[in-house]
Amino acid sequence: MNTPRRPFWLPASNYYVLAVGIAMAFFFVLWGILDDVDGMRAPWQTAGVGASVVLIGAALMRELILRRRNSAILRQPIPKRTDRRKLTADQVSTILLAIKKKSEAANILDRMASGHREVLEMCAAFMDRIDNELPHVQAASPRLAALLKSRSAATEIHRFHTLRWAEIESRTLTTDARSLDDPNQRIRAASDAVAVVDQALAHYPAERSLLESRTLLAELALSIHVANLVEQAERAVDEGAFPEARIYYRDALMSLGQENVSTPERDRAAQHIRDAMDRLPFSSE
Repeated sequence: MNTPRRPFWLPASNYYVLAVGIAMAFFFVLWGILDDVDGMRAPWQTAGVGASVVLIGAALMRELILRRRNSAILRQPIPKRTDRRKLTADQVSTILLAIKKKSEAANILDRMASGHREVLEMCAAFMDRIDNELPHVQAASPRLAALLKSRSAATEIHRFHTLRWAEIESRTLTTDARSLDDPNQRIRAASDAVAVVDQALAHYPAERSLLESRTLLAELALSIHVANLVEQAERAVDEGAFPEARIYYRDALMSLGQENVSTPERDRAAQHIRDAMDRLPFSSE
């Protein structure tokens, strides 16, 4: 069976070194041309912008080509028991190579959570294909070692990018939770941050960093929710709506008492709320 010839492709490091070289050459050539133009001010700035556009265009072009190629590979049907076609060692090697190239690209643009998510999704799809293939592989088959080795490699890549994606995405949402003006948007951002970590924990439930992050994010979400309730209560007090204020305070206390967790921060917040409730006039209820 003839396997398709693998297309020529530069490694990520070589490609970007070449792209930087081309951009620098473009910069100096354009600078020289613009320097001869009468009335042109700061031609090096225009040349710098042009070189930046060339470099960004090179990165986007490589990303687009890799994404299309990887999508075509992953759309290949998973071999079924009734299908005589098998996931060959060459196919496994090709898919794993595509994942590694995508992983390199995601690491170069390290702060983009979407790149890490694409890699972890590719790994998950690849591991599912192997898991569907393994029950139909004979113990003496030479494919078995290739499948197991490739799955192990994909698992390591999946773990790395899952943790990195969860870290970047939850950090962005945490920043939103602390900076947005709308209280409801802050609460939603904090809850979304917890959900991101929960997705990662579904794959790696014993990962210490994820467990610690979830605890911190859950406390942040709770503190924002309680602060919003206290703010509504204080606004009700200013308007003289004391029964409504007492309801908000009670809801805040109930939220602090959820899951029977006691921390110094929760205890101080609860005491502050109880003191505020004690100052409310009972005659207004």
